[in-house]
Amino acid sequence: MSVNETQTNPVFADCVRAAGDAWSTYMHRLSQAQRSLGANVVAADVAGTGDGFSSPLCLAQCIRLDKSYPMVVCAQGTMRGEFAAQRSKHGNKLQVCIGDWVIIRIDAAHNMAIIVDVCPRIRAFSRWIGDRRGTMQTLAANITHVALTCALGAQPLCIDQLVRACVIAAHNNITPCIILTKADRISPAHLCEQLERMVGAIPPHVCVYVCSAAAFSHGDEDALIQSFLDDGAVASFMYAHPQVTWGVSAVRRALCGAGAGGGADVDAADANNATPSACVDSLSPSSTAPIVTMFFGMSGAGKSTLINTLLHQHIMDTSRTRARDDAGRHTTVSRRLLRVNAHAMLIDCPGVRTLRLLFEEDGVRRLFADALPQDGACKFSDCTHTHEPGCALKDVAYARIYAQLMGEIADAQTEVAADVRS
Repeated sequence: MSVNETQTNPVFADCVRAAGDAWSTYMHRLSQAQRSLGANVVAADVAGTGDGFSSPLCLAQCIRLDKSYPMVVCAQGTMRGEFAAQRSKHGNKLQVCIGDWVIIRIDAAHNMAIIVDVCPRIRAFSRWIGDRRGTMQTLAANITHVALTCALGAQPLCIDQLVRACVIAAHNNITPCIILTKADRISPAHLCEQLERMVGAIPPHVCVYVCSAAAFSHGDEDALIQSFLDDGAVASFMYAHPQVTWGVSAVRRALCGAGAGGGADVDAADANNATPSACVDSLSPSSTAPIVTMFFGMSGAGKSTLINTLLHQHIMDTSRTRARDDAGRHTTVSRRLLRVNAHAMLIDCPGVRTLRLLFEEDGVRRLFADALPQDGACKFSDCTHTHEPGCALKDVAYARIYAQLMGEIADAQTEVAADVRS
């Protein structure tokens, strides 16, 4: 597909446009790559090293990452992709992550797409891997939401990791929400205790969902929810904290948009039957951008089970919990982008054990923006809201967490090289 054909393909054009407000940027990058590729082919032919075949470029999206080559989808179908040789030869090997928009070349004589460039990312969720160079691992790109998934049960919720994930999301203008799964495995009293701990650390603008995919699949979730609401302590908590919502249906309404009745796996096995709508369904030019949600959490949190429930299909592999500690097992080993409908896509990722902050000070400020004092309220104009006398941050719990996070970031920055800090 040439540049002009890409621009005149309304279905695929809407797919790319809906992924973010960067259609012109993508097309500019595609045009640059097309000109660069053409020049390289001519030079190779003059030198007698080219194959005389200049393949057109087109846009694609990375929809699966595993131990094999990344899988991409474009207007021509779904296929595996490998990196362009000229990039690797010059030490400029491309790195892609799930959700990336890439520029590919498709040769009729080759069974894989050639990835020649990666388009600029929008709202990527990345974490520091802990090295002195401040290297970041991007878990997903071009997403709008992150669903922080935790399992209820015998083990206490990892509140610290939830807060850090919210900070990273806020730092990158990604909307975070918290999904507490496996509600059928906890008593009302224990649930109320866990929720109290959570709302003491998470600002009220972060929505919290309590659900049970297993109970929903068996048609028992409504009765389960009612049993919680019949408990006096839970009822009192709900009255005071309206950001907590119940049920898989509420999660579906929030993350899957309208028409979320059925699902389809983006990375369909039969590439020959793939259509331009394999990326997202056909959208009108006036349509709003789809919700793209990455599910994030520790192994065994129930991410894959919940995604299967939201899609009404058994797409992601799942495992039973371990009997010795009632914990879930590590099952997901690849990252996959899954289409729900024209309004929503979901990304399933392997569980993550650790999450460290490095340069996310703005994320801390944004997350606690509603709790921070107005300008001029503190005694000192440059108050950091961590230790200064006369600070107007009155919420003791938020003040402690704010100071803790800022302290963690300051300590982490001492671990990286001086040129990285600057």
